[in-house]
Amino acid sequence: MINLPKSIAKIEIKPSTIKPKTLDISVHMPIWKTLDKKDGKVYIKMPLFDVETYSISDSDEDIDTAIKEAMHCFFTAADKYGGGIHKQLQHMGWQIKNKRHIRFKTNRPIVKKRQPYMEQFNFDSKEPAIHSMMSTGTPTTLSLQYAS
Repeated sequence: MINLPKSIAKIEIKPSTIKPKTLDISVHMPIWKTLDKKDGKVYIKMPLFDVETYSISDSDEDIDTAIKEAMHCFFTAADKYGGGIHKQLQHMGWQIKNKRHIRFKTNRPIVKKRQPYMEQFNFDSKEPAIHSMMSTGTPTTLSLQYAS
């Protein structure tokens, strides 16, 4: 029997304690980066979001910016046209692993009808081929703020 890692990728979504109507989103998943020597661009693939983008520079800062902008576009499209971020992620195969209410001190009042919560999504597979394929990507962790 093959021992597979627990999760291929993880996402944590929680309300920002600083900005109202903003979500703090942390994403950990494999990403592929390929430098095209002809045009000098770095092409970036994020298959678990079905997103591709590129950076015109091969600097780590520019690549991280391109990835964050692509993720922001993904979350915006999911929020506006995919029935919401949570539904879109579930439709794409992500599973909710943990949803819990959180309490934090803030200057703004907490509305009782909508308690703040944190959700964790995992992308899992029981197929060894999927794990093997995903292990060829670079494990990347990025955080961003999304204003819903």
